[in-house]
Amino acid sequence: MIADRWPGRVIVPVPPRKTVIAERGWDHIELLARLLQASGFAVARPLFRAPSRQQKELGLMERRENAAKAYRLLPGSSVPESVVLIDDVFTSGSTADACSRALKEGGAKAVAFVSIAAD
Repeated sequence: MIADRWPGRVIVPVPPRKTVIAERGWDHIELLARLLQASGFAVARPLFRAPSRQQKELGLMERRENAAKAYRLLPGSSVPESVVLIDDVFTSGSTADACSRALKEGGAKAVAFVSIAAD
């Protein structure tokens, strides 16, 4: 689906909270990114997530504010011009919006978004 709809775009995984990785012992979106990379997709990791509250605990306006503060570009990172941002769940769009803005500020001209599930 990704290759057909957005050929040549670079996959960018949404970074999780560090506490989620510590709790689970693994990063499911990073695993997906590695599988896509092994299948021939280019993958870049120019985003980081600053410490922030869990999005699922917040209302819509709080989610937007929280995500806007949480997602940033890694200092010195290179941002591809065309990317497909991947995440596990799409709920309010706040994470997708915040990550897209950060990528566009870093030079991305086109950002698509794909999630595994929607809530």
